[in-house]
Parts: sequence; structure tokens; C-alpha cells
Amino acid sequence: MRRMKGSKTFFFSKDQFWWNGSEIDHDQIDEAIGIRDINNRPIYELDIVNYKLGDGGDRQGAVIWSKQQNVFMLKDLEDRDLYVPFRVEDLDLFEPQDLRFHAFLFNHPELMRELGVRDE
Repeated sequence: MRRMKGSKTFFFSKDQFWWNGSEIDHDQIDEAIGIRDINNRPIYELDIVNYKLGDGGDRQGAVIWSKQQNVFMLKDLEDRDLYVPFRVEDLDLFEPQDLRFHAFLFNHPELMRELGVRDE
């Protein structure tokens, strides 16, 4: 991750906890989706998050981009047929307290293959 301080100073972090001025080599840059979780951490494409739907219990999903619908969605990891958009017509469907970062999907290549997600 890269943060800008002022107009010319950049800080870099692999875990969003430890930051320094040394640039990190990477093949891809994941996109922040514009929503934060309960810990005020930005949610990114290819994150795995714990989430709540309505009054239901905790679920787990992967953040993916839907080319067909042109939106970021949660692909439920238990019910693989369930896709939940983060927004519908500029209305956020989740509050920060409904979301908690769990892991990076790219650290689980077997799950990425299972879900049919490619890291492009």
C-alpha cells in the first residue's frame, strides 16, 4: 500500500501497520472499494472479510469486481451462489460495523482457483 503525505512524500506498507519510505515492488495494485470496516481499515478488492447480512450471523466473503454488473461484490465463501453488492444505486448496503477484514485472498491461491478469481 502507498500513502501520500503532502504533495511529494510517499510511505509504503505491506500490512498497513508498519510504514516506511522504501518503495515495495509489486505486480498488481489492488483497488480500494471506498468502504471501511469496523476497524476503519479500507476494504480492497481481493480481501476476505467477515460480514453480517441483516439480522443473520457472521458470514465470510471475498471482495471481487463484477464485470457484468460493474460493481464490487462479496462472493460468499459458504454459499457459492450468493453474491452481495456493496452498493445499489449509491446506497451502501453495509455499515462499517457489519464488516471486518479477515485475510488477503491472494494469499490463498487454491481458494482463488476454486472461486474462479484471477489476480490481474
